[in-house]
Amino acid sequence: MSTHSTTFASAPKPVERSSVRQGPVLIAVGGHDAATTVRAGSLIAEYLERDMRVLTVIEPLPADCWDRDGDQAGGTFFEERAAAARHELARVIAPRGREMNWPVEVLAGKVPDILARITHERHVSLLVMGIGRRRPINRLLGAETVLRTVRHSVCPVLAVYHTFSGAPTTAAVGVDFSRTSAFAARSVAALLAPSATLHLVHVWQPSSVDDEEATRENDSYRLHLPERFRRFIHALDLPSTLEVQTEIREGRPAERLVDFANAHQIGLIAIGRNGRRIVERLLIGGVAERVLRSAACSVLIAPDAPFPEFPLAAAPDGASEDVLARGTWATELDAIARRYAGHVVALEVHDPAQHTVSRERGYLLFGISHDVQTGLVSIVLGETNGRRQHRTRQIVGAERIAVTRDAHGEVLALRIQHGAGESLLSVIPLVPRDDAASDE
Repeated sequence: MSTHSTTFASAPKPVERSSVRQGPVLIAVGGHDAATTVRAGSLIAEYLERDMRVLTVIEPLPADCWDRDGDQAGGTFFEERAAAARHELARVIAPRGREMNWPVEVLAGKVPDILARITHERHVSLLVMGIGRRRPINRLLGAETVLRTVRHSVCPVLAVYHTFSGAPTTAAVGVDFSRTSAFAARSVAALLAPSATLHLVHVWQPSSVDDEEATRENDSYRLHLPERFRRFIHALDLPSTLEVQTEIREGRPAERLVDFANAHQIGLIAIGRNGRRIVERLLIGGVAERVLRSAACSVLIAPDAPFPEFPLAAAPDGASEDVLARGTWATELDAIARRYAGHVVALEVHDPAQHTVSRERGYLLFGISHDVQTGLVSIVLGETNGRRQHRTRQIVGAERIAVTRDAHGEVLALRIQHGAGESLLSVIPLVPRDDAASDE
């Protein structure tokens, strides 16, 4: 195993106490660690200057299917359980008869489904959950609940360790130079105390093959890491008050990241939910799961970077985003299709409801249309091999369409929001732009 550490000064930037979303902090509490979770969530909400909501979810038991009044999935039995849950939370959160300062909302259903719906509908900026380690069984149950929730969450999820006492002064971010790890870094930076230290930790596994080609590839990878870090930090545009340090380690990412956090007494680890490989995405990200189960501190897990920041982050100065009026969708999309037909494009689709993330790059744009009668938005892509083969992506339930243009009015990206998901169509420029802020 090898290590390497470098300190960078962040580019000057005012301190910001916001993450991408501007909604409230949602505190999800259950049967254990409720007091710790609510205390941590209230501190974070106050620090971020956000409203705070407390929510507990009662998962149905077989007896809940039909209550004694004949009502399905609720009724008297649910109300009895809800009342008991409120009473228990009041006892834990506000002991010795003191009044509980936070009203608790109780909903019935599966925890990940309810939390995914609430975080989307209320534009929640951060979801706070408990994952204490006072007893092994609590840790196991807490980690499993968080993992189930993270699969569906559209906002960062903070799993609170029982020692959490306020804005951390140190944090470590697992970095693979992707947009998701960049979003994790930005999300955790908003939670840190002034003058905190942010460690960007990149862990990689060199090839173990003993030949010249493998050795050359390993050496080349090591050689380019400092420059990749420089570009990554430049794109983050972090507050100038933060001290940013980089760390390079070799080995298994989860184990080395946790080892680093333990050795440096890190207060918070941040990681992206999805790995680069499709198998990792289906399993939430093997690194995220192992870190969550073994870390001796709080863990923040960030979802894929929201599409609103992607086009502008990769665009030149002067870029802007305009939201199209629904009544003009058909006309505007037809005009864009005519103007950019034959251009090379990339299509990225994120659909939490179907648990899918897909990215297609290098296709030609054949057409874009909006059917006023059915509401369907269709994107037709063609092959670049000279044949007229094509594939059509149909988007159901489009709610919002925005166009990102450069300073000259040229379209850079088309972003379509549909339910809890979004689709991003990017026009790849013929002349490469400065890629300092682009995804590796």
